[in-house]
Amino acid sequence: MFVLAQAGWEPDAVELLNKLAKAIYIQISHRNERAESPHLEPTPVVLRSYVSILASTGSPLEALNIVETYWETVLSPEGIIPWLDIISGLAKEGKESEIPVVMGKMDRCGVVLDPNSHEEMVKLLAAENNVDALRKLFELELPNGLQPTATSTAFAIATAVRNSMVDWASQLSESFPAYPTPESRDAMLLLAAAKSEGAENIQKILDSMSARNPEIKTSMTIATFNPLLEHANVTNRRDLVDEYAELARKWGLQADAQTYMLMMDSKLRDGDLDGAIALFANVDPEGLAEQTDVVMLNRILRQLCSTQYVDVDYDTILSFVDRLIEARGRFEAETLGALCQVLLSRHELESISGLLRPVIDQYNADELSTISESFVKYISDQNQSTEDAWEAYELLNMAFPNTSVRIRTDIMTQFFERGRSDLACLVFGHMRQKERGPRRPTSHTYAMCLQGISRAADSQGLHLVHNMLKLDLEVGLTTKVLNGLMLAYAACGMPEKAMGFFREILHSEEGPSEQTLMIFFRVCETYHSGVEEATKMLDKLKSLDVRIDRGIYNAYIGALAGHCQVEKATEAIQAMESKIGAGPSTQTLGTLYNAIPFQYWKDQVEEWAQATYPGLWEELEQRGRHEDEEGLKSFDINRNIDV
Repeated sequence: MFVLAQAGWEPDAVELLNKLAKAIYIQISHRNERAESPHLEPTPVVLRSYVSILASTGSPLEALNIVETYWETVLSPEGIIPWLDIISGLAKEGKESEIPVVMGKMDRCGVVLDPNSHEEMVKLLAAENNVDALRKLFELELPNGLQPTATSTAFAIATAVRNSMVDWASQLSESFPAYPTPESRDAMLLLAAAKSEGAENIQKILDSMSARNPEIKTSMTIATFNPLLEHANVTNRRDLVDEYAELARKWGLQADAQTYMLMMDSKLRDGDLDGAIALFANVDPEGLAEQTDVVMLNRILRQLCSTQYVDVDYDTILSFVDRLIEARGRFEAETLGALCQVLLSRHELESISGLLRPVIDQYNADELSTISESFVKYISDQNQSTEDAWEAYELLNMAFPNTSVRIRTDIMTQFFERGRSDLACLVFGHMRQKERGPRRPTSHTYAMCLQGISRAADSQGLHLVHNMLKLDLEVGLTTKVLNGLMLAYAACGMPEKAMGFFREILHSEEGPSEQTLMIFFRVCETYHSGVEEATKMLDKLKSLDVRIDRGIYNAYIGALAGHCQVEKATEAIQAMESKIGAGPSTQTLGTLYNAIPFQYWKDQVEEWAQATYPGLWEELEQRGRHEDEEGLKSFDINRNIDV
């Protein structure tokens, strides 16, 4: 139990940890019941650890019950610590109203809330930035008329300022004694900064305090001014950042690493990159050990890597990276993602690998998703060469093996759009190789892959993916998947097999969709009795009062054209408005022309269209035409069908 309490855990593991701790506690209790010594209690270490886990994983009231049950017999030597865990847990769960109840039970258990224990609680809640719980705590009266310590009040003021609760911070400051101390000095200066007081007023406050207590000046360090600079940054008062820094210098205080970082951050927020880089030379690497500096350095790195600073010197970015590594700081996920984006743009994949390899295991699923976004963005950028995009994908596949199916499906689609069906099918294959679970392809993934294969007319890829589908017991043959098989087999010159899938759809529980009808007519373009099948289908739709829109009717025209039934197709076009309530469009004429497999009949159609629909034909010609290796011409129109 002790080891479990000391272990770190991700937010999504909270429920599991809670259940595990309860299961372990039950086993310990059963073991104690079976022990030879009667009424053997759990040890203090077990109970202290159990209370800590319960309180921090959403069960603070259950933790309170444990403390009350075993207080007299086991936990009383632990003092205030278990109670601090419970109060912290209540604060995390937003149950601040329960804190006074807990305080009352503490009192009945003989745990007196004196100024020192009160200070411990204040520091704990301030560290968690729980200002609501702090307010509840300060509403409670200490025994015998005692008051909170100056340190407690200073921590509460700092937390109030951080949460923009300046009025409450002002109320708290009234409890400071008239004789100033270093604690009250720092709090009062931060409060003045929260009220946007300039350096002149800060100077007056310091002069007044120093006149009453010389220690105000002698004990002052740059740490007094750094929170002022930080608050000015947060509130976008960059003018005050410079004023406070200059005032600190006038008081003979030497800027430390955090001061320079705050000033750099201010200049970067103001767009002054050169000024920020100039300040960077003054930052002492040894001074970056504090977490606040590391967080700030992460923010600066992200800003340097943003597109806002496209002209920034690459060596400057590397120097910041080195400084963060020297400080043994952690790269935040957003920072790592931004760095990967810069390195990808420079095609430095080995550098990315070297950057990720030592740290990749430190990040949870959400953070890994954030980091991998830069890879997805790069792969999706059609300005990047296919070779570079594929290399980036291979690195993504190695570094982020748990990349979601949704993202991999998008990447697969990108390679189809690049005209590389072979690479798209490899991406699909990587999904198919995953163990059971959410990383494997869904029916939607299969459908999108088959759609891409159809547009590439990739018979080899079709054979591979269809075999995977046959062996995949976790994916059902939905209409969307069968649509994809129809479309792909027709595109690969196997319309008879495609028609077989259409019959499967007709006998399925889900039945055909509108897209199924579009694909059916496309199959009819090359099916041996396609004209008869297409005509029968159109008549069937009319008899069932199914609405026939322009898309379906155009597809029917394509089926006729595929068999060079030019006369029948032109008659259908001329009757189009009376049949479906909408006349032909450029897409209609383009479909007729493109679906014809012989140039002779294409020329006949062109002659007819120029005479019958001159305006539409002129508009169609503006789209442009291309010619294949056999001299067959086609218009540049989109005839793709989605599954």
